[in-house]
Amino acid sequence: MRYSISQLATMAGISARTLRHYDAIGLLAPAEIGANGYRWYGREQLLRLQRILLLREVGVPLGQIGQVIDGQVNEITALRAQRAQILAEQHRLGTVIETIEATITDLTGAHTMEPADFFRGLHHDRSRLKHRLEAAHGPVVEDAFTAVDTATDGWEMTDYEQAAAENRALLHRMAELMQHQVPPDDQDAQELVEKHHGAIARYWEPHAAAYRALADLYLNDEEQRAWIADIDPALPGWLATAMKTYATHHLRDATTP
Repeated sequence: MRYSISQLATMAGISARTLRHYDAIGLLAPAEIGANGYRWYGREQLLRLQRILLLREVGVPLGQIGQVIDGQVNEITALRAQRAQILAEQHRLGTVIETIEATITDLTGAHTMEPADFFRGLHHDRSRLKHRLEAAHGPVVEDAFTAVDTATDGWEMTDYEQAAAENRALLHRMAELMQHQVPPDDQDAQELVEKHHGAIARYWEPHAAAYRALADLYLNDEEQRAWIADIDPALPGWLATAMKTYATHHLRDATTP
């Protein structure tokens, strides 16, 4: 039995345009093309399309699917890699669902949640930030995250809230200096940066290169820049310059004796 492009598109839940695209890139050619230009597909094409859509569903890039199906890339290896990613995301989403359900229960008064439980499963942004930093700066990032985790082990929610409030208060003081046209290399500005470095050093000791990298993060990373710019849009640039000035004059690199 053969199927027209519209029949196959309907069965597969995709558009005829998608099937034409698959043909154009050499991923799924029709069994035959009639004299009138109509595309016709048979059972072999149905089975191939099924595999294409399965691999697309689990996140295999379109450019790799043809290689997998044609045996140039091991299909089992590709599927196992995607399976691991999906299971990890499934676990995270399961935790998020539990958090939502517990929050509903809390809001209806049936049960009072512990404060930390409001954030279970919602640390995905931290994980993404860590991966971005590791890609840019290498294994030193893992050491920094480990040091912070060790230093904050056993913290209560109030500890996190206090640290965040202190940091935000310091940033507001920096913004006030900036708004009064105090340059980032001014002594008053550098004294506040010294407090900033000292606050970080409670958890992790950033040497000169690391502190400069942190300044670049505040300036160039969209998420990190946003929460500083929320205080003043010009603050990320001012702070980054102040931090780099402090690193140049007061800090040593890790390799410096």
